[in-house]
Amino acid sequence: MKKTSKTFIAAAAVALTLSVSLRAAEVNPARWLVDFEDKFEAAELNENYKWIRGVEDGFKVGDGALQIKVQKGTLEGDTNSAGNILFFSPADGFQAAYTTLLDPSGIAAGQEAGLVLYGDDDNYVKAVVTERDGKDVIVIVREFRGTAKEEVVMNEIPEGPIEVRMERDIFRLHFFVRAEGVKEWTEVGQARVAGKPPLWAGLYSAAAEGDGNFVTIKKIVALKPKPLDPSEIEVSPVSL
Repeated sequence: MKKTSKTFIAAAAVALTLSVSLRAAEVNPARWLVDFEDKFEAAELNENYKWIRGVEDGFKVGDGALQIKVQKGTLEGDTNSAGNILFFSPADGFQAAYTTLLDPSGIAAGQEAGLVLYGDDDNYVKAVVTERDGKDVIVIVREFRGTAKEEVVMNEIPEGPIEVRMERDIFRLHFFVRAEGVKEWTEVGQARVAGKPPLWAGLYSAAAEGDGNFVTIKKIVALKPKPLDPSEIEVSPVSL
């Protein structure tokens, strides 16, 4: 029998890992209904929004963009000082999806911005764009009962404005990214939901160092699953 080299096995394992972590993903648009969408064409935010530790003059809106001022602080560990977090949708259902289209050019070293599913300061999951070693990356962090853990880092993301997507399927969150105008999504990773209702979906930005610049958000969307057609419902036989 022909022997398989250890080098070949190791290379195959690496290739498998990469194909799983960075695979193209089918996000089925027929599954979802738009519950809330904002492309920021109005001169002000509507009543759907809710600020946590909002700051004076902390945002600008209009002409197709929302600009949120990055504030120095963090939620990780015992600090709980991150401010200017903007929630746009209650997230109490067991299935939902949220996307945001953001421009990472406004994110400097030591800063981050993206989506968050938030229970409180010690229970949340965030998927954010940040800069590491001179390049933009996606980082997923889950904090549960005050202990934060970095779940996934995607070291290669598209250039220019990108869409970040978070889908909730009961107790698990799935995260995707794609370049603006591109149809296909790339799956970044998964994490378990942290916290108990009421949960909120929102826009998160913070800075371990430096602050005062603005992150540009071009769109946010909250989606809910379409009701199943009767033909799609599986019924298990029951013995009486």
